[in-house]
Amino acid sequence: MLDTDPIIVAFHFQVDEAQHRGNYAHALQDIFFGCLSGAKSRDVHLQIWTGDLLVSEHLANEAARENILRSLLGYDPRRWRTLNGDEFPHALFSATIYVVAAEGLIRSVEEYLDHQLRRDSSYLGCLEIDPANHVHWVLYTQKLPGQDHLT
Repeated sequence: MLDTDPIIVAFHFQVDEAQHRGNYAHALQDIFFGCLSGAKSRDVHLQIWTGDLLVSEHLANEAARENILRSLLGYDPRRWRTLNGDEFPHALFSATIYVVAAEGLIRSVEEYLDHQLRRDSSYLGCLEIDPANHVHWVLYTQKLPGQDHLT
């Protein structure tokens, strides 16, 4: 990947529907965009994908679960991630995980968002999406609805 290639970073939240009164998508988007507005980044055009991380079809198949985990969390020193290697796998297959993925952020803003989002107990961490990784591509860019936002 070249430095000029667009980078997609996915920010993950473990859903607590009771805390968000059943409308967790809007509540978590408010948290994300509230933090983004404090980033002091101007004239940034973002492509945004939001939605639940859809892995439920693989719950019964242990080999598929292992493949998904290995593909999501496999070690690649070129990819940035702050997901906890112990907490995330448990949440992935036992809870709803809501994702806000963004393309077009600079690294300092990504780091700022990650730091600010850590204040929310539902935040699990972020993952730089590898477009060459088939599991990343399917889960984050094919199964999450995309929308343009200008911030």
